[in-house]
Amino acid sequence: MAAMLPGAAASLFGALGLAGSSVIGRALVPVAEPLFVVSALFLIAGALACSWLVTIMAGGGSVLAYLSMFVLTTGPGTTMAHMGSMGRSRANGVMFVVGAVLIVGSFVVPPVRRRRGACSPVLAALAR
Repeated sequence: MAAMLPGAAASLFGALGLAGSSVIGRALVPVAEPLFVVSALFLIAGALACSWLVTIMAGGGSVLAYLSMFVLTTGPGTTMAHMGSMGRSRANGVMFVVGAVLIVGSFVVPPVRRRRGACSPVLAALAR
């Protein structure tokens, strides 16, 4: 549940019209990366309560989303001389979508596994 807070905050800011180009949006930029990392850690910790599959989905999705949003971004300094930037931008979008699908899947799989009785907590398995 706590992992959904950054998305809810971003939606609230978007609904209020606070885009990244506004003064408040630029002021919140330094907080975005640490907030994403903390929410990803909460997501992975929550996934440990179900199974390795859900934990790997949450971790892989978080890593892909982090890479596409903070590491492999094309900055404002890119010019037409860098012809490979369009391909990199497209790959960035695909990487983000795959990460988002894995994160959403990590929310969908646990109820299905619990209903089937196949949900075995990772921490309980490690304690044995």
